[in-house]
Amino acid sequence: MNWNFRRFFLSPLGLHILFWVGTGLFFFPFFIPILGVPNALLKVSATLLIFLFLAYSNMLYLIPRFFEKRKYLQYSFLIVLLVIISAILLIVIDSHFAFKAGFVSKIRINRGFPLYNFLMTMIVAMVSTTYKLSQRALDYQNLKQQFQNQQLKAELDLLKAQINPHFLFNTLNNIYTLAYLKSEQTPEMINKLSELMRYMLYEGKEQKVLLNKEIDFLRNYTTLYRLKNEEANVSFEVVAQNTYAIHIEPLLFIPLVENCFKYCDLSRENSFIQIRLEVGENQIIFQTSNTIDVQGERATTLGGIGLTNLAQRLNLLYPNRHSLEINKENGIFRVSLFISNIRYNQ
Repeated sequence: MNWNFRRFFLSPLGLHILFWVGTGLFFFPFFIPILGVPNALLKVSATLLIFLFLAYSNMLYLIPRFFEKRKYLQYSFLIVLLVIISAILLIVIDSHFAFKAGFVSKIRINRGFPLYNFLMTMIVAMVSTTYKLSQRALDYQNLKQQFQNQQLKAELDLLKAQINPHFLFNTLNNIYTLAYLKSEQTPEMINKLSELMRYMLYEGKEQKVLLNKEIDFLRNYTTLYRLKNEEANVSFEVVAQNTYAIHIEPLLFIPLVENCFKYCDLSRENSFIQIRLEVGENQIIFQTSNTIDVQGERATTLGGIGLTNLAQRLNLLYPNRHSLEINKENGIFRVSLFISNIRYNQ
């Protein structure tokens, strides 16, 4: 009950009611010594009714029907007419209560009241116009932001969807090789693949996942490739103690890891893949380095699907909060990804 009551007065209608009641309560004490409580209440109530008539006629009828349709001449004429009518009504009310109190002369009524009441109605008209136009501008910005968020989500979903077939293609190619060679590792490799696909199917659809889950996914991925070649020089180092306290977008690092295995021939002598994830002060550092073969030289120069996809996702997810550095030297391809201003769970 209390929650519904509070929610009502925090709604636009409730805030309007609070504003007008607060305005009446503010002016009410000034008229009590002159008019007494009953007449002061009538005077303030009648004045507020005129202000309400002026403000909401302007906001609900004149602005939508004329101002927003660029009929500025008609709007100007009607708002001036409305101000004059409201001012005349205020003069009548003030004159009635002034004579009733028996302290105002006819000269003051004829000269002072019209100017004062005209000024008050002008202020109400200007404030209501400013409020309505500001409200419309805010509504437009909110609508624009909603559209941008929907567009951003659609772009991210599209980019994330592109990861799955790319990842699956590379992994199935490895399983095919093992199956062709009738390797005993084939069943275990298929089991690892099912675990990876389960993660991508369920966790991959979430907006955020715990960093430790993403790390487990990457470990399983590297294990999958080690099954293909147990002698492969592949290392995955994690330097962090608070991976359970950080959320991150799922499947964010996998394009970099995929790129290593795709363009590194681990069967060659002195070939290696090194993967390192470090959680520093308010930032995540993810680094990969791998030897590249002749095909990798060309592919990494042109840029693969995975790296292009990753760059687009980073621009959408971490604008001005990330740095992606790519360096190729002496047959070694290095990528460093820095993400700053990371958020910890409370």
